[in-house]
Amino acid sequence: MNAKGLLVLLSAALFGACNSAPESFTLPCVVVSEPRGASVEYRLVRQPNDALTPVHDPWVYIGRTPLRRDAEVPRLLLEKKTKLVLRVSKPGYRPVHKAFAGQEIDLRRGLEVDAQLDSMRDEALKEKLK
Repeated sequence: MNAKGLLVLLSAALFGACNSAPESFTLPCVVVSEPRGASVEYRLVRQPNDALTPVHDPWVYIGRTPLRRDAEVPRLLLEKKTKLVLRVSKPGYRPVHKAFAGQEIDLRRGLEVDAQLDSMRDEALKEKLK
């Protein structure tokens, strides 16, 4: 290969790399909970066209409440039949799950969640009193 051919090949590779879409983007997240200090995680749930059952990605830890930060989210979220599931959890309390359809999320505003966690001790006490 001559120098001109190599230059054309390198230019094409660089041009392609610059124009390729990033695999992820930042999504503003505001999550508050009662009680404070709960863990916040998300995962994607996808329904590929040829699959009968959904594909559940692993949970990704974002932080603790009160939370105000940008989460790095895979671009797959923007595809049809993809949901983002947010989990807010704390030991001794029932976790709260919120699902958002990827195409319905306002990417500028992001996610805003107010989670009220129910104590498992309170539920056990209520069951005993019945």
